[in-house]
Amino acid sequence: MEKVGTQELKELVDGMYELYMFAKVQADDGIDWSDAAALAGKLINDEEFREKLVEAFTGLKALEAELKDLDFKEGLELTQYVIEKIK
Repeated sequence: MEKVGTQELKELVDGMYELYMFAKVQADDGIDWSDAAALAGKLINDEEFREKLVEAFTGLKALEAELKDLDFKEGLELTQYVIEKIK
């Protein structure tokens, strides 16, 4: 059986990190409807941000296969990837 890898998991981590960083900045002054408008504007105007989210969420179907196929080495690699993101 061919290994599936962790590409979709890493793309999901990247997308969630982008959303987190955006929300963190927006929430500095409290959360209100203007933050939703800012998110919509960012999705429309920021191609890199939009692409990260598209990559993150279009691969959701493959996540189950990746998680089922995850071995110890891939788990460590993925953990290191997440730690590097949040540094």
